[in-house]
Amino acid sequence: MDDKNEQMKAVTASANLSESKPQSLDSTGSRFKVKLLVKLGVFALATVALSWVFEGFRQVSAEPTIMGVLLLFAGSTLTVVAIGVYGFFMYAEEKSKGNRTRKIPLYDKWYQILTSIKKDG
Repeated sequence: MDDKNEQMKAVTASANLSESKPQSLDSTGSRFKVKLLVKLGVFALATVALSWVFEGFRQVSAEPTIMGVLLLFAGSTLTVVAIGVYGFFMYAEEKSKGNRTRKIPLYDKWYQILTSIKKDG
């Protein structure tokens, strides 16, 4: 009777191991996690920058001025950068979980730099 119980436990344990997803950890042995407050800050920055794009476009359409052109350029640049940073946050968290399906060389480079800083500090 004990042999049957042990065999059932072994089969159950092996089934549980095969069902579980592999947990990939970064070089420090922990998951890469970005705080919610930082994510919200970057999202808010992207939203404000996008409003600058619209305001700059409105000003340039009405009457081209230096201020309108600066708003349009700065808003466009800051929006693209903020969306890129937010995209990196998602990429790095998925990579640390082992769910990554596509390589993005720029994000891989940033990920290596940030995880080496985290490991050193």
